[in-house]
Order: sequence, then structure tokens, then C-alpha cells
Amino acid sequence: MTLQSPAAGSGASQGDVVAVATTPGLGRGATLEPLSWQAMRFARGRLTLGGLRSDPVGAPAGCASADHAVVGGGGRQRTVRLWAVVSPDVRCLWASEAVLAPGHGWSRRTIAWSAPLDRARPTLPRQRTIRIERGVLQPDRRHAVVSYWHGACDALASTSATLDGRRVRVTVRLGDTVPPETACAAIAVQGQALVTLPARAPRDAIFVAADGR
Repeated sequence: MTLQSPAAGSGASQGDVVAVATTPGLGRGATLEPLSWQAMRFARGRLTLGGLRSDPVGAPAGCASADHAVVGGGGRQRTVRLWAVVSPDVRCLWASEAVLAPGHGWSRRTIAWSAPLDRARPTLPRQRTIRIERGVLQPDRRHAVVSYWHGACDALASTSATLDGRRVRVTVRLGDTVPPETACAAIAVQGQALVTLPARAPRDAIFVAADGR
């Protein structure tokens, strides 16, 4: 697997489009499809992403050939999007991990996820607590990224966490973004948010919602 990124120092302007291609061609019947990941660790300049799953159905990667990764963002928060070639002509790849060399500026303090993180809006009205789908401990073990589902007319209000041994109890609260009695589309939107832990969690931490689920 290779990391295909612009050279360090390359400029870009708002509205620029970055096109990603593979070499050689994908072949007949082949497609590029995203892979999500469920765990990460960083050591000796290498970023290991584990628990690869097909996006968005969540099935194991199975018969797919990991092709490339796209790293976005800057500073401490980054996005890492994995892509796989799915083809009847590609041999099955059962590996559950992808190892990348993310390059200069990456450290144990870097926060990474497969999509931009939601920004909390603490003043949203009519707040309520929801359950989380999963949590991914970051390499510094003081932060985690949790994913959850929300509707078209609510958004992230706040996150918090407590730590009891291996168990990390996460509270995610949503608030309304529209006035009461407003008609909203019946759709589900996956969100992801950064959670700060009260202390360093063990590497085998278990994430549960505040109600224990």
C-alpha cells in the first residue's frame, strides 16, 4: 500500500480539486471504494490503522486490494481516508491493518479520523443524551474520536467522558438546530466528535455510552 500525497510545500487554493488515480488502470469491473478503520496507533514514524471495514455497510474488507490513502488537514487534527480497489480480477486481501508513513509533522499528539470532526455548539436548545456507535482511542491516549448518529435538524452540543479502569464512559449530547414543530427530513447522519479523557486510558480501553450501552 502506498501513500499518494502532493509533495511537501505544494500550494493549493480554495476550490482546488485534487484528483486521485491508480497505476495501472483499475481493470474491467473494478471500482475504488472507501474503507473505514476502527483503531490506530503511531510508532517510529508509522501510522497503523486497524479493523478495516468496507464503507458504508461496515462489512469486513474481505476481497479488496488496499490501494492508497489520502491525508488531509493540517496542524494537530488530520483526516486519513483509505481507498481500496474492489475487482473480480484482484486477489482477496484479508489483512485487517494498513501501515502508512504519514510524513513530517505527524506525532503521537496528532488527532486523526476518516472524516472532519463535528464542532460542538453548547448553546443549542432542547439538549438530550444519545448513545455512541464506537470510539477510537488516539495515540496520545488522552483523546478519542467517537461516532454517533443524528438527524437532519439536530447537531452536536457537547461531549464528555469519565474513566474507570479500562472502561471509558462517553456522554454525547445533541441539541435542536430548528424551532419546535419544524418539519425535518427523515434521514440519519453519521457524526464524529473529539472527546477529551480525564487521564490516559489503557491501550485496550472499552468505550461505552454514559448509560453503559
